[in-house]
Amino acid sequence: MQGADYLEDISQMDLIKTIELSNWRDFTKLKKKLCTGDYIFRGHTNSFDNNHGETDEWKINSSYKRYLEDRQVSFDHFIKIYLNERLFKMHFNIYKHSQTKSLINSTLIEKLYFFQHYGLPTCFIDFTKDPFFALFFAISGIKVPIIKTVKNKKPATFPDNQFFTVIQLHLKTLIEKFGIKPIVDPNIEINYSQYSLNFFGFKNIKVGFDLNPCEKIKTFKNKNLLKQKGCFLLFDNSQLKSSYDLEKVMNSVITLNKIMLTEPLITKYRIPYNSIFRDTDISLFTFLDNHRATGRFLFNDIQGIKYDIMHYLT
Repeated sequence: MQGADYLEDISQMDLIKTIELSNWRDFTKLKKKLCTGDYIFRGHTNSFDNNHGETDEWKINSSYKRYLEDRQVSFDHFIKIYLNERLFKMHFNIYKHSQTKSLINSTLIEKLYFFQHYGLPTCFIDFTKDPFFALFFAISGIKVPIIKTVKNKKPATFPDNQFFTVIQLHLKTLIEKFGIKPIVDPNIEINYSQYSLNFFGFKNIKVGFDLNPCEKIKTFKNKNLLKQKGCFLLFDNSQLKSSYDLEKVMNSVITLNKIMLTEPLITKYRIPYNSIFRDTDISLFTFLDNHRATGRFLFNDIQGIKYDIMHYLT
């Protein structure tokens, strides 16, 4: 049987560590400890299930898989067809935008990294080397109400149990325990199979990482990616059901292969929504702005305002 057949009902073991924080300040105090180069970070706004009165914590999954839902369409097939060098040039050579020529002449990985930041669904997942940047993106999707409520002299606009999450991914564990390789070849499709998980039954799942994606971007500058200290995790689960996110897949690998972890692969810092507001000191947004970790610093274009506008009055 294939490894994917075993994915149901497997215990979590020690793959994930969850840390419940009472305030965003608790997380900011950890920055020196976290900025060692051993970790990369990602922020999740999460959503709230009103029917059950609890937070739906977002999983680590690619936009490509979310876009296709349960359709099992190979990402490898997608990039070979839609980003095929000859077809791409034939279809888009007549476009007049100034960046079109650069895109047409770029490598496949450059196209993927460019379109990743403009909404094209891919199997790359955005991470950053800076935990404060991840903290900013974690609150970027929060629907901040114009009128805030106060209870016991503290903001109480959201349910007490509603939280956002900063994900910490341990690179050393990813490399040493799972054999995950860095992405080197700009034409990633040529030797795409090298990113297969080297465990029985999991070879149709691809995992890789690029800590310095800007080094592969030669034909145009991606200033936003540079400003955000951006990096990518390749997670291609396109041939599995949507529920098979990174956590579930990797947990199945360690369970079936009896892999012993000395440190969690994933650490989740859960932070209450209500703590983002100004109380006796400053708001989270103001703190991040003081540390050059808001949209006006992380974007080179109008997107900075889009990300900041719902928070500058918090």
